[in-house]
Amino acid sequence: MFKIFNVIHWYNLSNKYSILIWIISFGVGVGSCSAEDIHLRRNKDLANSSQLYAIPNFPSKVKIATFADKCLDVPDGSMANGAGLIQWDCHGGWNQQFTLENLGDNKFNIKNDYSKKCLDTFEGSVANGARLIQWDCHGGTNQQFTPIHLGDNKFTIKPVHSGKCLDVPDGSQNNGDSIIQWDCHGGYNQGFSILGTPDDTTVDPSIWFKANHTVMVDGSRTIIIPKMEPSPGKRLVTSLTILVDFQDMPSSISPETVAISLNKDLRDFSIKKANIDLRHVIISTFRSSRPYSYFMDPTFPEKENEYIRSHQLVEELYGKLNEVNFDFSTLTLHNSWGGPAVHSFVVLFAADKNSGRAGWAKGLWPVTSWLQGNVRGAHFSHYQISAIVNNTDLQMGTIVHEAGHQVLGLGEEQGDWDWSKR
Repeated sequence: MFKIFNVIHWYNLSNKYSILIWIISFGVGVGSCSAEDIHLRRNKDLANSSQLYAIPNFPSKVKIATFADKCLDVPDGSMANGAGLIQWDCHGGWNQQFTLENLGDNKFNIKNDYSKKCLDTFEGSVANGARLIQWDCHGGTNQQFTPIHLGDNKFTIKPVHSGKCLDVPDGSQNNGDSIIQWDCHGGYNQGFSILGTPDDTTVDPSIWFKANHTVMVDGSRTIIIPKMEPSPGKRLVTSLTILVDFQDMPSSISPETVAISLNKDLRDFSIKKANIDLRHVIISTFRSSRPYSYFMDPTFPEKENEYIRSHQLVEELYGKLNEVNFDFSTLTLHNSWGGPAVHSFVVLFAADKNSGRAGWAKGLWPVTSWLQGNVRGAHFSHYQISAIVNNTDLQMGTIVHEAGHQVLGLGEEQGDWDWSKR
């Protein structure tokens, strides 16, 4: 039996001319070919040849979508070597954004914009089913990929070292399914779209926040618990941060904004600067029984103790923390002169940018200091205190500087961080 299929494909050969190809298929015997069969054969031929279409100039940031209209995704925004790439509903988060670095000869590194690691074929395997992971960029061919342009912004993506194609196993459309390599066969599950994304400064950071935190409500308090995967080879330190305001200085900062600043930006800094994976449990918001004007009164006699008003606020907060339903033993401890104590305790208080400061070594001046306290069986010995002005002025330079002293073991100059470069 002979069958003729008038399946039409347009091949753009130049800006001015096109050629119309009629595909004529002859089937002999009882079998027959479908239009889908022809499509698969065509894609297989292209995947196993040089690209038919010129590779475009990719945008500086891209998302890579599977045939199921899901995006390549680093689970939970992991920064760990070996984290396996999956497909997930596209949400625009940093863990779904990639940069393609052109190495020449149609070879590219594909780097995740959040972890700064490269897509990598696990252990340089050439076997079918080998997983696609992220790993520190090292320039090996198992971190190099060739996109084969099929037209209409569709690509197969071939690991250079193996010559196979990236593949969604069994054509699954489920969230969480791994991305692997497999012999190129031209199926839909080996087709990917490479799409430009907005610059990451325009991406809503709340997407990253939701993917990396658990939020609990305890009465009037909000407790934010980080759930990022530990960074391999780094010492893990879980800190406690509490937000405080006053009757005459109510807070204008959102706990979510603080969490993003501490658990993304400060954490990145601590990993790179001190090999410490520092993350913060955040409890918001406590109201002091004393007014802001009391703490910032420049005429208050400090006497022999320049930390007296900071101590007064922290002592009050120790009492308030006893009312919070949270297991403080989950925080990282260190050896202190009073015995094992919470390693990092941060107090961020609401402030008015226009009210000024009480003066050096006066009032609630930014400082790291010591004060013994017990909260639901957990021992506290030292604290860090700093102002937060509003959602656009978190005083992060000061917070990082004091964290350098309290946790990271950095001196005065090492602890400084030029926040304007972030």
